[in-house]
Amino acid sequence: MAIRSLMAAAALLLSACQQASDTASPPTTASAATVAPILDTPDAADVHSYAKPLEARVTHVALDLTVDFAAKRLGGTATLDVLAKPGAKSIILDDKGFEIAKVADQDGKPLPYKVGASDENLGAPLEIQLNGAKKVVITYKSAPDAGALQWLSPEQTAGRSTPISSARARRSRIAAGSRRRTPPAFAKAGKPSFTFRVR
Repeated sequence: MAIRSLMAAAALLLSACQQASDTASPPTTASAATVAPILDTPDAADVHSYAKPLEARVTHVALDLTVDFAAKRLGGTATLDVLAKPGAKSIILDDKGFEIAKVADQDGKPLPYKVGASDENLGAPLEIQLNGAKKVVITYKSAPDAGALQWLSPEQTAGRSTPISSARARRSRIAAGSRRRTPPAFAKAGKPSFTFRVR
């Protein structure tokens, strides 16, 4: 009797799976994914950020970084997909001690940028002129004293043979802490997706 019950349950499950796969919609690809529009209400702004998401915001961040354990730094590129209101001339990001080598569009054409006055808690505004760019590529190194990066020597690890670096940003510190490892430009208006390549 127990075997018949098991067989009946298995048949029911298999038929349910088969029906679900027959009616399932095709998987969504990254290119088919939609991005939420720029929010246009006052609560979209974040008092802990220089970003102006009502004008322009980042929808995706692609990090390509190299870890330098000896110098305790990350370096490489942050490629930002930008969604801007029509007529927006610039995007403002948050910077806290980055060493920026260059800023360019998706074709490698340099984009003018400037770093404003620094605040101990907020860091500094990094304003990049878009010149029509939909992607911005920032080549940079993290600050040697980046507060959002933790470095452990081999002796501090369980295996005692390989150093480790970890990035941390508690939710309440994202506005200030994470500025030391990547240049964010997001607030309550919408958080971007991320891809990472770390060597």
